[in-house]
Amino acid sequence: MRIAYDAVRLYLFDTIVENTDRSVSNPNLLVSGHDFKVIDFGHSFQRCHDNADYGGSRMPWQDNGIWNHVAGDLQHVLFKSMRNVTADLIESFTTDLCALSDDAIEDYVKMIPAEWGDDTACKIVDYLLTARDNADDFETKVKEVML
Repeated sequence: MRIAYDAVRLYLFDTIVENTDRSVSNPNLLVSGHDFKVIDFGHSFQRCHDNADYGGSRMPWQDNGIWNHVAGDLQHVLFKSMRNVTADLIESFTTDLCALSDDAIEDYVKMIPAEWGDDTACKIVDYLLTARDNADDFETKVKEVML
């Protein structure tokens, strides 16, 4: 069941960071049998970039903020395969999200591509801090979509 666990966690991670680039039309997964490796996180945190125009779009922890489950080209590549998702799997993810310390989140700045710039890096840190603070609401919204 490790694959199901990893698939759910990847879906939840992509959802919280708003990665729009792991879709049915562009999976960005290397698959070997029942195993997969994740590649390409370049479309994560798009609302944090200077040129982003998310005018009024909802955060994933807000009502109608999760949209990567809707059928079509942008549906998350793993969504349809998650028929046996349990509340425990979702809660495990949000527990880990809540456990992220400020220092751990701020350390992520070091991994942000330099070409994204310092301003974007700071916005990503702010976004992750806000996501962590809204983990309970995120959990509720994800359960509405997945259970």
